[in-house]
Amino acid sequence: MDFKKQPVIIKAIELAKRLNIKIFLVGGPLRDLFLKKRVLDFDLAIDGDLKKFGSLLAERLKGRFIYHPQFLTGKVIYNSNYIDIAHLRDEIYEQPGALPKVIPIKDIVVDLKRRDFTINAFAYDLLEDKIIDPFSGIDDLKNRIIRILHERSFIDDPTRIFRAIRFAKRFNFKIERKTLILLKRAIKESYLTTISYQRIFHELNLILKEKKFDKMFFSLSQLGIFKKIFNKSLSYWNIQKLKKLKNFKIPIEIVFIYLLYLLNFRKPEILKKEERKVIEELDYFKKIKRRLLKVKRRSEIYQLFSSFSFSTLKIIYVLESPLRKRIKIYEKIKEIRPLINGKELKKMLERKIIKNLKEKDFSKILLHLKLKRIEGKLKNKEEEIKEVIRWTQGH
Repeated sequence: MDFKKQPVIIKAIELAKRLNIKIFLVGGPLRDLFLKKRVLDFDLAIDGDLKKFGSLLAERLKGRFIYHPQFLTGKVIYNSNYIDIAHLRDEIYEQPGALPKVIPIKDIVVDLKRRDFTINAFAYDLLEDKIIDPFSGIDDLKNRIIRILHERSFIDDPTRIFRAIRFAKRFNFKIERKTLILLKRAIKESYLTTISYQRIFHELNLILKEKKFDKMFFSLSQLGIFKKIFNKSLSYWNIQKLKKLKNFKIPIEIVFIYLLYLLNFRKPEILKKEERKVIEELDYFKKIKRRLLKVKRRSEIYQLFSSFSFSTLKIIYVLESPLRKRIKIYEKIKEIRPLINGKELKKMLERKIIKNLKEKDFSKILLHLKLKRIEGKLKNKEEEIKEVIRWTQGH
């Protein structure tokens, strides 16, 4: 196979021979090679000292090795590529949805048996130069079928429900009949609620990065997955809004926050600070949208739009085309600053040029000056000083 000629694979094989350990190419990259897709990053499985193998391989590739002993995995990062390395292992799920207990083993077939779907459960023995395919994964690839390996698959790890749909839509494969029955049963019996929101968010982010994410979300919605987890479905029009954001090249992190907003997810203990902030701002936007559509004065445009962060403004700009002109105005005028700053106000107080002004009120007077300058009513520093005196006399 051509991939064996790649320098990284050659170095990995040489190192495995030197350390006298078995080494296999596994997982998604192997599957993609059989689908004739370009692969730059590889998944390797070995039966030896993972830390030693990973560190030495990273040294040869002039990269770095990140080791996760609790999962018996590691990652070599070199140039802009990476290699995932795992010890051959079995997994024990003590309860549905829980992260598995990992046990090191030496049998590649047992390792393959724990995987999600047959199309990801075959291996290439890099030393013996042969395919190991105990569950007919290659046949399922050829027949374009998504099939689980055992009946408890979706119960042990319900995130496989997301992955089944993601792979089916990405490759235009069909979910095999029995697999689909078990998938629907796992949804109906609420096994999705046994996994953490962090793991669900991870799967949703992976879907958002896909080209056909809209079709994947539509399938999730049809199967009642959003309803089961978030108690809210995602409509066709909501999915189109997400697609519009992606087409505008809005960062995935922001698109994901908007997804949470659409799903009415408001759990502060789960949300990150940025997510919470944007969702709160979107809720506020909904309340003042009519005012934003009517506002004309530049100072009012500034005051209303300054309530929103950069991320929220991006969402509003893309989805609310009637407001784009006002947002462009805001982007220009927000950079306008008074010629007087806080230090100069303090000096004016010390010299008794102004009275009845406390330092805690500096932000108010500076905002007042900014709004006047935005309206073009203050041309120079002298006019600003007069305005400060006038303002303090009136308060």
